Amino acid sequence: MEHVGVGGSSSNFDALSDDELMLKYIGGNEIALRTLMDRYDRLVRYTVFQRARAICVRDRDWLEAVASDAWMSFSRTLISNPFQRPKSVSSVLFTVATRRTISALRERGTVPTGGTSSIHFDELSGAVHSAPDDPSDTISRLELLESLRAALKGVEPDETRMLGLLGLIMERKWGEAGAELGWPESTLRSRWSALLEKIRRRLRKETGDSVAPRAETSDLS
Repeated sequence: MEHVGVGGSSSNFDALSDDELMLKYIGGNEIALRTLMDRYDRLVRYTVFQRARAICVRDRDWLEAVASDAWMSFSRTLISNPFQRPKSVSSVLFTVATRRTISALRERGTVPTGGTSSIHFDELSGAVHSAPDDPSDTISRLELLESLRAALKGVEPDETRMLGLLGLIMERKWGEAGAELGWPESTLRSRWSALLEKIRRRLRKETGDSVAPRAETSDLS
């Protein structure tokens, strides 16, 4: 990816606003883009996954490739249009990730999960717009994703591994997910319930409300 440096982001950059980071990246500081990626990569991957769930579950490399393509598109746009920086990085990344996912799906001869009824694609501008009844829901999802990002900070390595198999768990393929982790199915179910409960507690702190389902009542438990 152009302009992406190696190594993690500096802790000094974590407190900077999105606009400050964009300005630094435009000025040639590659760590600034890495910091933005640390901040929003989950959103990009979530967007790709939501539009092409079945493919992402089967082919993780495809998800990686589309997410990387979205970030390259975003970074190129910043460099080529330095005076037109977006006011909302999360909204732009949602649009870019959706557009790149649609493009990748077209190359495969497929369509996004659930069809394209909820997406309007402007062939001239390349913009993707939610259907008229979607904007408030999209904003709510983006806000929830930000809360989730904070809630998921510092999760244990085994918990990160479980989250990496979310597709299988969502489809209740406990045996297959357990085999990937090297755990008995009963162990995975127990640890997943505990993880959901942890996320629920953290989200309550972040949002003042209980957003995540309780483990004992969740469809995922």
